[in-house]
Amino acid sequence: MATARISAEWARRVRWIRRFMERVVISGGCVLWLGVVDKGGYARIKPPRWLGVPRSVGTYGHRLVFWLVNGEVPAGGMYVTHSCGHAACVNPDHLVGGTASKNHWDAILQGTKGAFVLKYPDELIERVRGMYAAGMTVAAIARSVGVSYVYAWKVAHGQIRCGS
Repeated sequence: MATARISAEWARRVRWIRRFMERVVISGGCVLWLGVVDKGGYARIKPPRWLGVPRSVGTYGHRLVFWLVNGEVPAGGMYVTHSCGHAACVNPDHLVGGTASKNHWDAILQGTKGAFVLKYPDELIERVRGMYAAGMTVAAIARSVGVSYVYAWKVAHGQIRCGS
């Protein structure tokens, strides 16, 4: 009787893993989730209750995979981060624990976050700074080059791309 229960449990797990694997594709070393994603592109997976996933794991695919492989998720304000920079990647080899700060800077360096830092070409930055130096108001600059007032102000005052 116990053997039948164990067999049924394993069969259920195998079916769930098979359904999971039907929703991924391997691309360039990443295992990309093709199922439901949130607006940031992160895999969203509702694990079955019988899997026993702790609430701290949540429904993010990368956290779930990290937990399945490692048996726990980083605690104490730590994140599960993508070393590849792809939000939909659920490859356990690309998932590492890290701080919020490390996650933020990795995303900026990978070009997946902080679009205001990387969005506009250097020529536009120089043009905005030149217009401001010539005495143009920030509002007029923003209208002229087609950016927001806040962005124009930050560029004009050196808060964006300070080193350029």
